[in-house]
Amino acid sequence: MESRIIEIDPNCVNEFEKLKKKYKIESIFLKLNDNFNLLYVEKTLSKISQDDFLESIPVDQPRLIIYKKYSNNKIIFIRWIPEIVQDTIEYSYSNASTAILELLIGINEYMEVKDLIQLSNL
Repeated sequence: MESRIIEIDPNCVNEFEKLKKKYKIESIFLKLNDNFNLLYVEKTLSKISQDDFLESIPVDQPRLIIYKKYSNNKIIFIRWIPEIVQDTIEYSYSNASTAILELLIGINEYMEVKDLIQLSNL
């Protein structure tokens, strides 16, 4: 499969820098556009419970999520790819995660997740 070039919206890095500097942001949801060539910030969340965080994750659509765990001050990069996602879409998100991780300095942990149960102990 041919590798696609993924463009990263600058707001992805800007929001990450805010999260690192202890602004009110606790998580950043990144999504690819319909052409799978642009990664952008879908939404940011702050001051929410873990249950609300888990409920905000789409059960049938992939996302790249940056989550700040304030209890130990770790920043976790989560590649959420539900089991039902087509291989071509999973491949696009894999390329996007590689591209964005090159720009994000300060990620402490990386998780590949296919089942929300894996996130229940964040």
